[in-house]
Amino acid sequence: GISVIGALWWNLRLMRKSVPLLSLALLGFNAAFIQWGDSVRAYGMGILFILLTVGFIWRFIERPHDKWWLLGATMSAVASVQTLFNNSVLLLAVCLAGAGVCLQRRQIRQMLLVLTVGLIAALSLLPYVAALKHVRDWDMLVRVPVSLGDLWLKWTEALSASGGYNSWVWIALVALALLAAFWIRLHRPLSTERCDEADLLLFSGILLFLGTVGYFF
Repeated sequence: GISVIGALWWNLRLMRKSVPLLSLALLGFNAAFIQWGDSVRAYGMGILFILLTVGFIWRFIERPHDKWWLLGATMSAVASVQTLFNNSVLLLAVCLAGAGVCLQRRQIRQMLLVLTVGLIAALSLLPYVAALKHVRDWDMLVRVPVSLGDLWLKWTEALSASGGYNSWVWIALVALALLAAFWIRLHRPLSTERCDEADLLLFSGILLFLGTVGYFF
């Protein structure tokens, strides 16, 4: 749990030379993170590694000639999916967001390298394919029908761990963040410094949208 707080600080220092006041407030606002993210299970470590991957990927986009950032991204990406299978969806969103920024900058080589990070992490999961297929031999005993309503119920249950109204707060925050990211990005300023900020908004917007939608599916 403490390491996740450290990762948030590190990411904000890398991305904006800022401090994660809003991020820390949102963490404290979500009792599910405090209960499960800091328990002796894989959730906290999975969150830590996927956060580190976000920071490493963005730093590599900013400094493509420094391969240490690429190495860090690869190691943290592999660790993230090895810790939590579910991180595969979020990692895909991170890599596609990074690739989107590189494509917008016409940095095709960097785009391919960012996508390679995700590919290496995906290949690291191949040893589990046979075991996962074997599960289908017996799990019919515990299969139950799942509807969109059931998924929505579980989702809101997780988001409302600190109170019933919290689900709508989180939904509103996601919607406002996406709207702000793409609105500002469409009105991209001309100065180099502000262009970098616009690219960060593009990166964050794609990641937030694909991560949320992909995780739901």
